[in-house]
Amino acid sequence: MAKDPAALMYIANWLAATKGMKADCRGWYLNLVLHQYLEKSLPDDLEELANLADVRISEYARFEQVWQQVLKHKFKQVGDNRLQDPDANDIIREREGFVEKRKMAGKMSAFIKLIRKEFCQDENVIFFIKQQVDPQQILTDDKHLLKQVFEQMYQLYIDIDIGKNKGKKKGGVGEGEGESHAPPWSPMPGKEQHDLELPEIKAGCSQELMALAGTEATIPQIYSLWKNFKILHFTGKKFYQSEEDAFSHFINWSKTQKINGTKPNRTNGKSAGAAQLIESLRADLTTGGKPNLTG
Repeated sequence: MAKDPAALMYIANWLAATKGMKADCRGWYLNLVLHQYLEKSLPDDLEELANLADVRISEYARFEQVWQQVLKHKFKQVGDNRLQDPDANDIIREREGFVEKRKMAGKMSAFIKLIRKEFCQDENVIFFIKQQVDPQQILTDDKHLLKQVFEQMYQLYIDIDIGKNKGKKKGGVGEGEGESHAPPWSPMPGKEQHDLELPEIKAGCSQELMALAGTEATIPQIYSLWKNFKILHFTGKKFYQSEEDAFSHFINWSKTQKINGTKPNRTNGKSAGAAQLIESLRADLTTGGKPNLTG
């Protein structure tokens, strides 16, 4: 991992840790902590520490005294004749974790963009891959290897979907296990298809896309929308080639629905400006003033 160009310091912690220090002591301490940020630890050697702290020859005796009385107690031995400031070490670990998360988020974003551009536009599949892919699998810029990762995840998506369908059972005498109890799919679904269940992965995809559109919805609310969707659209008058088509229509439809009385804000820049102008005119007319048409 490349060295972090920034050093994160908490002001209150620093002031508390250096309270009562003389200016030269505080400056030497700061230099040592910054070197720890760079190298992760410091040598357990007084002359080396003085060199890292930029101590002048004329100041060495003073530094030796300050080290023994104050600074020595700020650092702990960590083996191999190395020293660390525990507080600084905790911050370094936190920072490394944050940087790693940012790195993985960037890799995932680039991977998803590649999928949409060259491999697949099905948002259900993409949602599944985002949830399932091992981050270590995408630590590469090799397009061929990333294609292999996509193909593995896509096959897993298919296998899980098939497994769910096989796991459904029929009810009734003489009906075999492992068979679906749902009636055969009709391209013009009606009430007989109202028992069609929304797969969990489709519900999650709908929830994510609604959030992107500005509407927060819980999974139970998604399933309530699904029930309403079937009542509205499974009327025997609308064509859906497959169950997958019905799920896709629902996901797109759900993005425009009200949750707790609110709908997603889809106002673009022009319409937002027009709306503001209308409100301004209404306010002026209400108060008897003259509308300002010049902005």
